[in-house]
Amino acid sequence: PRNKLHTFVSSLSSSGKSFICSKIIKLFPENKVIYRSKITPEVLTYWHANDENWSWDGKILYLEDIKQDVLDSPTFKVMLSEGSIATVTIKQKAIDLEIKGKPLILLTTATTNPTDEIINRFQIISLDESEKQTIKIAENIALQHIVKDYDTTIKESLEFLKECEVYIPFAEKIHTFLLRNSLFKDVRMRRDFSKLLDLIKASVTLYQFQRSRDNESRLIATKEDYEIARECINYIETNLFLGLVHNLRKAFDHCRDYYNKKGHFTAKEIYTAHPFVSYQMWYDYLSELARRNLLIPSLEKTEDSYRSITYYDVTDRKSFCLPSYEELMTEVKKEELS
Repeated sequence: PRNKLHTFVSSLSSSGKSFICSKIIKLFPENKVIYRSKITPEVLTYWHANDENWSWDGKILYLEDIKQDVLDSPTFKVMLSEGSIATVTIKQKAIDLEIKGKPLILLTTATTNPTDEIINRFQIISLDESEKQTIKIAENIALQHIVKDYDTTIKESLEFLKECEVYIPFAEKIHTFLLRNSLFKDVRMRRDFSKLLDLIKASVTLYQFQRSRDNESRLIATKEDYEIARECINYIETNLFLGLVHNLRKAFDHCRDYYNKKGHFTAKEIYTAHPFVSYQMWYDYLSELARRNLLIPSLEKTEDSYRSITYYDVTDRKSFCLPSYEELMTEVKKEELS
């Protein structure tokens, strides 16, 4: 599909981000992947600029342990758009540098805090950091399991895939389901609905030789494509909750657990219960979670009535869960009949 499903992997250091991403990258032909463990914002400006024989289209740009200054750089944001021109100063002269095409971008990070502009363009995912998963990983290392490489035939077959137009005949039914369940009340659904359709298109593109075409030569999405996208979306929404980076997700989990046990809380109370970051950092987390409508702040006067303290309530907000293809068709049909 033309829209790129950029992926942002945010997890603690040593959680296995590099291992997972390197295995994903090895699935694709080597001439399609550009990997860097370190990069500066300036490099992004000059990299292949004005090269007549180069285009970022069809390339995968994997940047490991990306730094905040790169995320915040204008050139990086421009690379997320379809083609661009950057103007720089060289020897006191303004020079236009053309950046051709747009790569699919895979990032890993343990410390950065992406802005909404970045979050809107990426799928934010993180790894399982539970004790249970740590035990499984240690057991696998102890057993000295050998991780086999991918079948070269599979890798070579990806070379034959082409960019194509996709038609989703059940897109309106998904829209009806989300509308019926009042999920469009959340502004973020403007982007998440598009991401869901992009995941379906990605599945169709991968299986393009097994899909039929309509009268306009568009590939037609099937039940199987929906189920693949549904599995991805439900995992991200249910297990990773609203696409939060790992530090915010951990903070929100602590807030939710505390709230379920004791009710609303202050910044001091949540910090005392879970001092995994500084007091000031907790203030920043609470402010960010409130901005995302995951927490509801309110001022309450203390017993002496001389000052007010901010208390936080956790919103009764559930991540949406897409039904199976059969359930989707049944629910929408009932809605149409009623």
